[in-house]
Amino acid sequence: RKEFKIGTVLLIMVVVFFAGSRFGGNSDQDHDHDQHGDKVHTTDEKKVAFWTCSMHPQIKLTRPGKCPICFMDLIPMASEGNGTVEDNSGTLKLSVNARKRAGIVVTPVIRKTASSDINLVGKVAVDETRIEVISSRMAGRIDRLFVNSTGIPVQKGDHLVSLYSPELVIMQQELIGASEARKFLGSEVSPLVKSNATMTLEAAKDKLRLLGFSNDELSAILAQKKPSDHMIIRAKQAGIVLERMATVGSYVEAGMPLFHINDLKKVWVKLDAYESDLAWLRLGQKVVFTVEAYPGEKFSGNIVFIDPVVDPMARTVKVRVVVDNSDLRLKPEMFVRAQVKANISASGNIADASLKGKWISPM
Repeated sequence: RKEFKIGTVLLIMVVVFFAGSRFGGNSDQDHDHDQHGDKVHTTDEKKVAFWTCSMHPQIKLTRPGKCPICFMDLIPMASEGNGTVEDNSGTLKLSVNARKRAGIVVTPVIRKTASSDINLVGKVAVDETRIEVISSRMAGRIDRLFVNSTGIPVQKGDHLVSLYSPELVIMQQELIGASEARKFLGSEVSPLVKSNATMTLEAAKDKLRLLGFSNDELSAILAQKKPSDHMIIRAKQAGIVLERMATVGSYVEAGMPLFHINDLKKVWVKLDAYESDLAWLRLGQKVVFTVEAYPGEKFSGNIVFIDPVVDPMARTVKVRVVVDNSDLRLKPEMFVRAQVKANISASGNIADASLKGKWISPM
């Protein structure tokens, strides 16, 4: 019985020992875990400077939640290098990840000229400096039209009109007579007489040249020795017949216009500019424009004239642009939309490096 009691006591002591070691170790471990957890939680709280909204960075709260403006979840802004912090100087510092989330792009500051885009509208027009007026240089009757409608392209020297005039017969007879008189002068004639005969012949030729006769036609008249009562009026330049006033059988006076021919290889674009746009427009500026006939394609030209008078009704000023039209695709009266890019210097004036040191003719 005594040995039984001793063994029972020893068993109880062993059980108590192991139980105490187990519970005591877990408590110490849990305590250490709690302390470690408290330490981590405290460290996280120290890293977060404030909570803000990615859409409204002016919101700064001390705890997580919803944005009071857009009700999005607030995001933490850390106070160390991997987040964002605002120091006492008012500077907001963002980490690389924070800049990516905010979509911020940093660019070095450089000195450049500012630019202003001026939008204008207008129409394609005929270049008035390339219009040729074909007129009759003497009175007569139109017996034939070689060009009887507008829009026909002609080349330099093409026949336009056959004109009958009795005055031609008299002028050609003078030419033939002066030529024959000079041929029959003998060797015994004084140099003064020969000189006068030559001058008379040249004067007769000049009269017909002024009417439009070529040297080949004068040579043909002298070879035939027979005057003609008809003359051919020719085109002096290549172009398109824009207007026809001549009619078969009609009588015309000297100087009466018969045709208007224009070379459309260069055209004008007349744009309407408002008064507020005039400060940004200068002679020589490049203009880029589009037309509805060729969508997506851009044409360009330079400003050559700015009207000094404002239209009292539309309150706009006409701006003229010269455009190359070698392919004849731009037609008069086409509607255009144009844009002028004006570079502005630090003083507020127009700055165009391509015009530096150059002179511009208003014509």
